[in-house]
Amino acid sequence: VAELPTRAFDIRFRALLKVIAAAALVWLWLTVYPIVLLVIVAVLMAVTVNPAVCWLERRRWPRWVASLAVSVLLLALTIGLLWMTWSSLSEQARLLLARLNASEQQLDRFLPQWLRDMVVPNAGSAGSSVASYSFRVAQSAATAVGVAFLGFILMIYFLIEGRTTCDWLLAFVPLRYRSRAEQTLIESERVVVAYAVGNGITSIVAFAFTWVVLWWLDVPAALLLAVM
Repeated sequence: VAELPTRAFDIRFRALLKVIAAAALVWLWLTVYPIVLLVIVAVLMAVTVNPAVCWLERRRWPRWVASLAVSVLLLALTIGLLWMTWSSLSEQARLLLARLNASEQQLDRFLPQWLRDMVVPNAGSAGSSVASYSFRVAQSAATAVGVAFLGFILMIYFLIEGRTTCDWLLAFVPLRYRSRAEQTLIESERVVVAYAVGNGITSIVAFAFTWVVLWWLDVPAALLLAVM
């Protein structure tokens, strides 16, 4: 019997270190990417409302006072909108959960056993999956409130210390490219503000149109569905 040829694999120590470093970078990114996204969103929010802060600065308001005033006004508008629509949203959310529970019971009654096990895993208790879904929604909402609060604090910080941070970052840019970097930051701010304003107008128009159409068609939970 002829012997099969054997191959020797030479794994160098440097290649092994590269693989370990790549795995460590992937693990690090999966660990810190929520924080990175939170900082990016806070920066975008700060850039969006920065023209209002600059407008107050031109009227001799201190930077920190103008930043706090704009931030508090934005928070008050958000809380006011939630307060005005909360009763309707909560009532429509209860209606939607009741409809989901009724639909689950109908599936439990009419579907074959094998298909019911696929569609409704906890077929023995019809309301269990709806209750579990409600708990997950409440947990996600609590997490979203905490993240929004942290993002709001970061936005205030970037509004107050944004110029100092930009100057600190520009200090690392070579002197011959510094003017281009400053111009890039100015143009980026204009683009971000225009994008945020356009996206806000689009969202408001889409919400109003969806809510009016659903209300005209007498769809239950029209306001909640329009917000979603």
